[in-house]
Amino acid sequence: MTPPVYTAITFAPVQGFIEKSRKLKDLYGSSFILSYLSDRLCKAAQHHLVGTERFERHLAGTERLVWPEDPVVSPALIDVAQGTPNQILIRGEFPYSEAHDAFSSAWTCIVETCRRWIETEIPHTRGGDRWEYEYWHRSWQAWANHAWEFFWATGASSDDAKAALNDRKFSRAWVGINWTGESSSLSGIDSRAWPHPGKHRPYSRPQREEDAEVRAFYGQLSDLLGKATITPREFLSIPELVKRLITVREVVDFQIGNIEIPLSFRDLNRLSNKTDDAVNQEDENANREENKRWTGWFQGDGDRAGDYLRDKEDDELHQFSQDMRMWGRDLWKHLPKQTFTTPQQKKLDKDGRIIYAGGDDFLGVLYRNHPYPEITPLECLQWFERFKSTIWKETKHPITVSVGFVWAAPNVPQRDVLQHCREAEQAAKRAGRDRIAFRILFNSGNYLEWVCPWWLLEGDFSQLPTPPDSTPQAGLLASYCDRRGIQGHENSPNWTHIYTDVATLEARHAFQSTTVALGLIEIYFGKAYRQLIENPEIWWNRDGEKKQREFSGILGDRASFKKGDRIEPTFNEWVINLAKVGFHLTQSLNEVTQAA
Repeated sequence: MTPPVYTAITFAPVQGFIEKSRKLKDLYGSSFILSYLSDRLCKAAQHHLVGTERFERHLAGTERLVWPEDPVVSPALIDVAQGTPNQILIRGEFPYSEAHDAFSSAWTCIVETCRRWIETEIPHTRGGDRWEYEYWHRSWQAWANHAWEFFWATGASSDDAKAALNDRKFSRAWVGINWTGESSSLSGIDSRAWPHPGKHRPYSRPQREEDAEVRAFYGQLSDLLGKATITPREFLSIPELVKRLITVREVVDFQIGNIEIPLSFRDLNRLSNKTDDAVNQEDENANREENKRWTGWFQGDGDRAGDYLRDKEDDELHQFSQDMRMWGRDLWKHLPKQTFTTPQQKKLDKDGRIIYAGGDDFLGVLYRNHPYPEITPLECLQWFERFKSTIWKETKHPITVSVGFVWAAPNVPQRDVLQHCREAEQAAKRAGRDRIAFRILFNSGNYLEWVCPWWLLEGDFSQLPTPPDSTPQAGLLASYCDRRGIQGHENSPNWTHIYTDVATLEARHAFQSTTVALGLIEIYFGKAYRQLIENPEIWWNRDGEKKQREFSGILGDRASFKKGDRIEPTFNEWVINLAKVGFHLTQSLNEVTQAA
């Protein structure tokens, strides 16, 4: 009997491709390109394994190719391409050559479409001379051929195929690929795309002439696409240009077709460049206001999804993928509802955007644009206080989730914000999973961080291994009570009280044991919380025999504390960070800015 064969496919870089983004539009574009490439691979696998005639009937809509006839086990293919995960598991042998050809063709189609659209729409300079586009063809071709690493493996079972795929990824020779296909990270002349990069003559032509040529080209692009897409002083590399252009419907319709793109983009203007042209005063005022605004970025994924799916049957794998993709598709509906609307806006508009949600991975941002009041960190906090119990619960699977939330100051570059998002998510993982890491990121690059298990943030005490005599009435931050007896988010208790107490006690080196930290908990969060938190049983994670999480402790895994003398300092640090981060998350924006 011939054993069943499975094919596993993925490609890289994924996180790096997304993180190298200047604007929100770039994030959308990069996320969309990744989903499109995955979707093309899935379609090619279906075509190969079910046959041409049946696949064409499926495309024409006369015959639906659904599970279990569908050979693609994961991701489950729903009606939207956006959010398709980049790891693909196929039931059957899908040859490497066909898989690689499908992937390469899809990426080349995107790159070539963007290049040809530019050459068609901007054939001449403003002076009427012809742009000599033949000089940049080699650079575009290099990016079409060397932008990605492609991984492919087969196995007798789905677990074997995925294990073989991981082995090939771990044995990769490079950590990245640049435009020439070698391992140097230097970008050179290709760092900015304009029609004459191959005509570059650094010793025979003044630099200012070349710079003027580049500015003139981007001025024409800006006139054609609008300043919301490209500003005249913004110089992009070829992949950055592709990310930007793929969000423009006229470009997509130029040749690619059948691509779903988001219907609208509203730029956060985090790094909007000033133009030389006179701009509308109202727009300028709006940009000035938005440039002062803080924004909340969050990134997360499911914990140990690989362990949960190990040894699962194909039906279960496919159902998991189906449920996660449906959850990702609808995640935007759970964003905070916009409370400030105009007749031109829809009532369903949200105070934020989901940038991508593929499988159990997601990235989003919470913000509110001018002329409406800026979103407050307290609004973001209150959204996360119901995240796991209401929003993540809709995934329908018993895996936990770790999230990194970054409350970012307005002048921090977007790339840095994304890097901090990733680090905050990893901090939540390292601290024991099933929790959220709050990070306050200031313009200086300094940050504060506090990690909290979901049950403690939400006030869900049903999982406690030993129930206390009395349980608190709300989550930890919502239970804060200042010295005047004011409690609850809505009543605006003064968090300066605990903030200054902690600063004074730190200066006097008072945190020698847990006595002072527990005293602060009792004073500002009540006796019930002291009774709860002083119990060492709730400091540590508890996992079942199959590694399923039974309880998430405050300090995480006991095994990570090999030396017992680190436990009390870590607990004290957790209480100190609670006071500092809680102060910033619950204050008005003016107070936060002054404290920074």
